[in-house]
Amino acid sequence: MKKRIIAIIALLALALIAISACAEESYDFAGKSYIYEKLAGDGTFVININEDKTWSYLADADGNYANGSWEYADGVLTLTETGEDITEIVNLFLVEENTIVFIAHGSDNFVWPTNLEDGDRFFDMKSK
Repeated sequence: MKKRIIAIIALLALALIAISACAEESYDFAGKSYIYEKLAGDGTFVININEDKTWSYLADADGNYANGSWEYADGVLTLTETGEDITEIVNLFLVEENTIVFIAHGSDNFVWPTNLEDGDRFFDMKSK
């Protein structure tokens, strides 16, 4: 009887480990809005990184907008924009505490509102 109880407990522990390993990862930078340090154009440039691995940006008072999906690996956040009227556009960012930093090498850059320069920063709006 004791062996059965121990075996059941061991199986439950293994099941919990397997479930937690399969659980979706959470990222500290997700679920936040980041504002461009230089406030591009006549308005703002804000990138929203959503927890569901999507992103969007809103730039300037005219409401210029884009969105897509994101991936994260080796400290680099990759934003991929796709749409009917465009080919795939990829932009890379280094993730730092409360900041994402544009990486020019390997990025297509943003068409609107401005072309970013290597090292341009976007700050978490809540941390400012």
